[in-house]
Amino acid sequence: AAQLSGDDAAAGKFFHAMAEQSEPETRYLGLHGMLTQAMHEGHQEEALELAKQASELKPKTDTVVETLFDLQVKTGDWLDAEETVKKAVKAKHIGADAGKRRRAVIAYQQSMEAESEGRFDDALGHAKRAVNLAPSFVPAATRYADLLADAGKRRRAVSVIEEAWVRQPHPHLAAAMERLSAGGAEDRLHAMERLAGYNRDHEESHIALARAALSAQRWSEARQHLDIVAGTHPTSRVARLMAELEEGEKSDTEASRNWLKRAATAEPDAAWICESCGNVVAEWEPVCGRCEKFDTYLWMPPPRVSQISQVEENVVQHGVDIGPEIDGDAEHVMPPRSGA
Repeated sequence: AAQLSGDDAAAGKFFHAMAEQSEPETRYLGLHGMLTQAMHEGHQEEALELAKQASELKPKTDTVVETLFDLQVKTGDWLDAEETVKKAVKAKHIGADAGKRRRAVIAYQQSMEAESEGRFDDALGHAKRAVNLAPSFVPAATRYADLLADAGKRRRAVSVIEEAWVRQPHPHLAAAMERLSAGGAEDRLHAMERLAGYNRDHEESHIALARAALSAQRWSEARQHLDIVAGTHPTSRVARLMAELEEGEKSDTEASRNWLKRAATAEPDAAWICESCGNVVAEWEPVCGRCEKFDTYLWMPPPRVSQISQVEENVVQHGVDIGPEIDGDAEHVMPPRSGA
């Protein structure tokens, strides 16, 4: 009644009294009420302690376990967060694969923090564990490869990128291979040829080979691969590469300009986009900086806004942000709608 009437102070006293009762159900309701209030007021440390108590009292309640995990993530309590994931898998709140993915993301963040603190061996160990838990986790693979290279283990680093390419070719993997390539443009081309061979027909393989061929001024090879992926609706990235090819091979300024025009209106390039709020970032992050959700960034093309409705136009005119801007582009990205 106190809560419904808006008297939060009185409700808090009742919740506190309930939490001190010996009867488990009453105590749990009191803890849950106090937890809700602490979260509403932004008291994360207090909420975390209450969530731990509630979880210990009712470990099979999935909502409490999920709340506990979210709070542990927000406070950077990665060790306890991983233990919570293990318990959630054991209680069948989440599946085994989802649990491995969460643990891989946690290991990735632990690697980042260890490196920032100068603990390079720990950073390398956490990155390796992240890759082992989620072999298709591209950010973990590139991070592990970079750390291996820094430790003088270039051959193993190359193997990590190649193994990841078999599962999921990605431009960031190609960029990591470029960093690992010793020598000049021809050496990088040979490295890309080897990498592409592990997933020969994939679009990213052709694009990686085209980029390397352009750098080595192997114009016919670059054109061969770009023609395969250009088709009738090339992405902005492919159109830009075609512009570079026309300029480099034939010094055809007009053809290059036409491709750049197509790049401006082509399908946008994929980026890391939060599936919860639509936030766009250049580098993958474990937690969205906007909505603070865990592991919500997906690699995908941003939705294009071809026409703004009158309602949305009014919203923009009144200064309300309807979505993030992509760096270097004037278009706005709307957060994904339900079912999109």
